[in-house]
Amino acid sequence: KQNTIHHYTSQTQEFLRSQTDNIRQSLIDNKVHSFKFNDLLRFDSKLAEYFLNKPDDFLKICKTELKNIDLEIKFNFINMAQSQQMNIGLLNNTHYNKAVQITGTIKRKSYPMLKSEITNFECGSCGNVTIIIQKRGESQFKKPTKCGCGGNNTFYVLSDERIDIQYLMI
Repeated sequence: KQNTIHHYTSQTQEFLRSQTDNIRQSLIDNKVHSFKFNDLLRFDSKLAEYFLNKPDDFLKICKTELKNIDLEIKFNFINMAQSQQMNIGLLNNTHYNKAVQITGTIKRKSYPMLKSEITNFECGSCGNVTIIIQKRGESQFKKPTKCGCGGNNTFYVLSDERIDIQYLMI
């Protein structure tokens, strides 16, 4: 098994190095790089099969190898093999932990919104910093109620990491 993982790691490294110019070029206009599945398939069909059957393992290898070549980027794979494309209504447990490309019709969508993920608060009394992780499913913005100094008065937001979210009904 160790030999197999080493093989896939070295093949992934070679594939990513062969794509370096494409990656750098696409990052001029985009924040996310899209690898074409056919490029992976043409490079090494066994590596493409490994991606389809063990996408989590493959994507971890990709992230590690991209860091090794100084490219910490967000990425995805597009134009999957025809056998991997399906309507969302056909998705079932046989597709669990497999790479698939789904299609569907969006019936309703919300407006894009900002959602806080991590907020740093400073105590107005002592200056102590409290970090609050804002849970994704909760709509209420959480604030600290007390500080370690015993003060429970005013807290100021020092920094707030936010992400864009949008709800879709398919």
